[in-house]
Amino acid sequence: MKLLDRFVTLFAAILIGTLSLMALSQYVGGYIGAAGDWLYDRLMYSWATTFLVQVAVIIVMAYLLEMTIRTGKSEGKMLKRTTETGDIYVSVGTIESFAKNLAKEVEGVQEVEMRTKSGPEGLDIMMKVAAAKDAVIPDLVSKLESRIKEALPAQSGFPVNSIKIHIRSAV
Repeated sequence: MKLLDRFVTLFAAILIGTLSLMALSQYVGGYIGAAGDWLYDRLMYSWATTFLVQVAVIIVMAYLLEMTIRTGKSEGKMLKRTTETGDIYVSVGTIESFAKNLAKEVEGVQEVEMRTKSGPEGLDIMMKVAAAKDAVIPDLVSKLESRIKEALPAQSGFPVNSIKIHIRSAV
């Protein structure tokens, strides 16, 4: 979950709790009633604060609705491979997971971020790799390319058309 998603979820929980306390205070007395009345007096005292609370509720509601229907960038995409016995569908996320695991097996690779596209001749892979401080970059790149181009088609059945590797140092 992204940081913005966490922030909006926390804000929504606080907002829902506050509004629930205000609504509950209308029916219950005692401390809950006093707390709800105090919140109502603070938040709904003027038309400006009332308007801001309503806008906040609408924005949070819209964002939470968007979060529920959002899919990851590669989760929903499927690749099709036709065999003698029928069609096989594999998600791009699965292919990326295979490729990440293959890349992490190469000595000198610490972290891998990846994007995969399906082209007419095969997969186009773009990798961002965090290299170890003592890694020799040309050797690392050639090992990564050969590892991915040989092992990924064997595991997934999809040929690799191109690999672009961006190297950054590990922090």
